[in-house]
Amino acid sequence: AIIGVAEKGYMSVEYRISMPPGHSSMPAAPTAIGILARAVDKLESTPQPSQFGRGPELGLLHGITPYLNFPLRLVLSNIWLFGPIIESMLSRKPATDAFQRTTTAVTLISGGEKENVLPTSASATVNHRTHTADSCQKILENNRRIINDDRLVPQIKTCSEPSPISPYGKHIYAYRILEQTIRQTFERDRQPIIVAPGLMLAATDSRSYTNLTKNLYRYSPFVYGDDDYGRLHGDNERIRHSDMQRGLNFYFHLIVNNQLESISEKKLN
Repeated sequence: AIIGVAEKGYMSVEYRISMPPGHSSMPAAPTAIGILARAVDKLESTPQPSQFGRGPELGLLHGITPYLNFPLRLVLSNIWLFGPIIESMLSRKPATDAFQRTTTAVTLISGGEKENVLPTSASATVNHRTHTADSCQKILENNRRIINDDRLVPQIKTCSEPSPISPYGKHIYAYRILEQTIRQTFERDRQPIIVAPGLMLAATDSRSYTNLTKNLYRYSPFVYGDDDYGRLHGDNERIRHSDMQRGLNFYFHLIVNNQLESISEKKLN
């Protein structure tokens, strides 16, 4: 179980290029679409710099290390030595690479209105999920360097900076109660559950509460299989009846555990 002690930022940038009009019978090269396509290819083939070791991913690795077998346990126990190897291993899969760097995804593209007319403009929207060690301004500068073409004009459509990293560990009251409740809900005899801090890759409503507390934790007490992720925000989105019961049980015990611990601390004081 991963407790999100921070979440990535959210940034969308539109890149637009304007060119003189023309006819497809006498095309001037390059066209607006051609220039934009090359820029898109550069962005997709050049990942943002890795921020391994500069975010909560280290807390996640430290949390799972005791449960791993040799030699992986040896490698993760010595991140100071094997850091570059671990970074390379994480880079192999999008699901793990997203924990250590800002991601880039071209999600919208537009250009041309008629099949025999050269477009006077073309645009593409790039969505970034920003690592906690990055910022909107830093990503914009990285993109400028990667594209290396001043004909493409960027316009930030959305910019939400990454959240601060919330304190975590058994000495932190809120984190301790949450970890205790997760174990109480999901742990079974002889089947200990791994609970570790980590980075929330998607955007949540918790960003609206950053001015109220520094103890913000993102966790959902429901079990998702590989086939469930494709249904999120899509067709046939659902939850298992057993997971619903377990989720209710989790929230019940979270409230009770918090109340009992508060009473206990008051008695000690």
